[in-house]
Amino acid sequence: MCRWVTFISTEDQSESMLLSDIVLKPSNSLVDQSLDASYHPGFSNRFNHNINADGFGVGWYPLKNENGGKPALFRDTQPAWSNENLREICSVTQSSCVMAHVRAASPGMSVSLPNVHPFKAGRLLFCHNGAIQGFARIKRKIFALLTEEAFLHLRGTTDSECAFALILTNLSQDGKADKDPLTGAPISPSNQIKEPFGHDRLYQAVKRTIRQLEHILKISGIHDEIDTPSRMNFSLTDGETVVCSRFCDKYPLVPPPSLYFCYGEAEQMKQELLSDDNLLNDGGDSDPNESDTDGASTDGSSGYYNTLREDAIEKDLSQQQSLPGKLLSQVDPLTAAFIVSSDPLTKTTSQLSWHRVAANSILCYTRGSIPRLYKLTVGGAQRPEDYAFFLVDF
Repeated sequence: MCRWVTFISTEDQSESMLLSDIVLKPSNSLVDQSLDASYHPGFSNRFNHNINADGFGVGWYPLKNENGGKPALFRDTQPAWSNENLREICSVTQSSCVMAHVRAASPGMSVSLPNVHPFKAGRLLFCHNGAIQGFARIKRKIFALLTEEAFLHLRGTTDSECAFALILTNLSQDGKADKDPLTGAPISPSNQIKEPFGHDRLYQAVKRTIRQLEHILKISGIHDEIDTPSRMNFSLTDGETVVCSRFCDKYPLVPPPSLYFCYGEAEQMKQELLSDDNLLNDGGDSDPNESDTDGASTDGSSGYYNTLREDAIEKDLSQQQSLPGKLLSQVDPLTAAFIVSSDPLTKTTSQLSWHRVAANSILCYTRGSIPRLYKLTVGGAQRPEDYAFFLVDF
């Protein structure tokens, strides 16, 4: 198990943050979670690994599009808490879109630089918290779905990078890619740099990837043979849109790992993240994770259209509380920021509202909008049109 955080704000430099404001300074920063990731209110400790010492990575998009849309990436196999270069880079680098990850390697996965998240292709960054069970048994089946370019992009041995390659494949085959002005051929995801992909393309690629993996696990017998579930807490961004999933193939019997989001005015959010008050008070709850409701207020059917024919059903988040005391719909999108994190980055009930992401859902956010949540219906992988662009006989 791992921990990750993804942050995005408007491109205005005044709304950006230092990497250290996300990765280092909050009372429950990602570096803190690499050493102790035990704080996830409302969720149990199952599949939430406390120590994540098998490497780290941080990716960010330079301000003012200085790198032509491509993100920068710094990774290492050292524990995040002991890497001085990480602290030096984070203390002087500003960005309006950041993805960071601390790794706890799955059994059988080596601790090596190619296996450290995030992964990058063109203007895309991707990371994963979870595991795909029986990966060694189904790896060839997944490879059979990949385009040659996506397959050749693989550098490591993880299930996570393989899932990213499947996302790249789905993007290349969705029929919505821009054309190369010289050749007229569709521009591949790895070569799409200048223009963002957009909400719909990234959302559909992540959803289809989850369904494909879910389907392969079922037809390979792994879903029924192995009691331990597959967990797919993905984060994907192109610097303009963030798409995150919280998914477990055995839900509702077993919930996915923890995941939270917050959305509000960027300046207020920064103040809350860096406030000295963001510390647990002595004498508080002895176990902040004792509740295991798994976000019952958002996981249930209330608020969703009861349409079983739909593969994913959107929930209206506009009436959720934001900060300070606003509804999400009342936040000015021109000065807004959005964070998704495996664990809350702060440890108080301050104005910073951390919402638990519903189980088996996909959360999307594009600059200039409010977050959108899509609840994945149970059994969607049984419908071929939901998991593949073409039928493959395994």
